[in-house]
Amino acid sequence: MKPPYRLASIAASAYAAVVFKKPEPGSTQPLLYNTDDPHPQVYTEWIDDGQEPAISELSSYEMNVVVGGNDASNSWYITPERALSGSFGRARWGSTSAPGPDHFIDTVAAEPAAAARIENGFYLMMKAPAREGGWHNGTITFYSGRFSIDGMNGPVNLTHATAAAEAGSSVPRTQSYLDPPLSESHSQSKEESPSAANVGVGVGAMLGVVVITMAIGLACFLRLRRRHGHASPEIAQDKAELPDVGRARLELDGSRCPDNNGAAQGSPQSGGHLAELPTNWTGWEAPALLEVEMSRPSKQQRSLTLG
Repeated sequence: MKPPYRLASIAASAYAAVVFKKPEPGSTQPLLYNTDDPHPQVYTEWIDDGQEPAISELSSYEMNVVVGGNDASNSWYITPERALSGSFGRARWGSTSAPGPDHFIDTVAAEPAAAARIENGFYLMMKAPAREGGWHNGTITFYSGRFSIDGMNGPVNLTHATAAAEAGSSVPRTQSYLDPPLSESHSQSKEESPSAANVGVGVGAMLGVVVITMAIGLACFLRLRRRHGHASPEIAQDKAELPDVGRARLELDGSRCPDNNGAAQGSPQSGGHLAELPTNWTGWEAPALLEVEMSRPSKQQRSLTLG
């Protein structure tokens, strides 16, 4: 024998699917014998109640007969070590066909020597995993109402008997270990994965916009640069700049500037003069302007002439 699954201390959810119709709560069930199975069976029926998860979302089930209370510490399986495993909708022991698409029948073994007869001391536990690729992941466990079983001849277990009496007609609530149902859009994305494609398209579009913007900006920059380069005459590349900014001036002496007769003029002390432009010329025009200014008589020469 093996103990039942521990009943998790989680709040009961609104999940439902399997509703047991037989054994009916408070009824007494006989043990059914079949030559194909050495263990007697308990007959059961259940329906799909139309709530989530639908039975069509469950792949299979494992069913056991439990005796005792509603907790793992005061209950026990009386189903042999090999629990009944089946597929939903398949007719089994003693039946030629299922009653309907949402109505299921089966039998589950019970070991007579595993427990004594306890009034309303038994119930069924069905554990069902979600089908692969469905809207859910995980497992869900359903419970039938309490009933009695004729033909049980095992020893009395006070813990089980007391717990069953204290439980009355109550049984454990449906225990859901399923993920929340997926939305329709989520389900579609799971099957078709359009979201991943949309993300790729969006990223590609953004990168395209960035590249185009950068290309336009670079083209505008190069165009402005070329236009700025053509704004100055080419001669500007070779023009002579004076060394200082300010009033352009040149000291003229005989070694640097001839007079009208070809003779060199001396320094200011020897008759030369200081030519000075009246403006802030610093470009290539300055030497020519200085030459014009230089050709004019100096103040000293004008004085001598007038004298």
